[in-house]
Amino acid sequence: MRAWLVFVDQVPTPAVRFPSFQYGGLLRKFQAMTPEDFADLARRRPLKADFYRGMGQSGFSEERIAKALEDIRNTAARMDLMLEKSGGPWLLGEQFTLADICVAPLLDRIEDLCFAHLWEEDFPRVAGWLGRIQDRPSFKQAYYKGSRLSDIYPDLKLGRAAPRSLPKSWPGSANWSSAS
Repeated sequence: MRAWLVFVDQVPTPAVRFPSFQYGGLLRKFQAMTPEDFADLARRRPLKADFYRGMGQSGFSEERIAKALEDIRNTAARMDLMLEKSGGPWLLGEQFTLADICVAPLLDRIEDLCFAHLWEEDFPRVAGWLGRIQDRPSFKQAYYKGSRLSDIYPDLKLGRAAPRSLPKSWPGSANWSSAS
């Protein structure tokens, strides 16, 4: 499990930040700022300063978003293999563990940003796993109505309703014609 936790910290956790900021309402907030206010925000948040500068007020590059989505898809592939090897229903088998808990919010966020198609077709075990997580009473309590970006920014048309197109620079774009 330790290797999985390190992987989650190093790959999908940072990857989720890029589409979250790009599509989850913060880009709009940053675009409304003056350049001086935006620079001041970056200065006041030293842990996020490089991230903010990389995003700028116009958003991340298509290539950066594509790389983040590729990392998320690779995470789903790894999860699918774990579910296959363990026999499920959880990543390590019959017992619900920290391995499940640490990645659940990440996939839930990506689903909320309209990118569930990154795993739904090719990795149905992951889709089933996420559904089981979301059905847990503790998950429902943590993700109450109004807590997701789709609830906070309804005008952005987030949520499961409409899959978001993948960037043109998406490495697997030929395989994703149904999502484009």
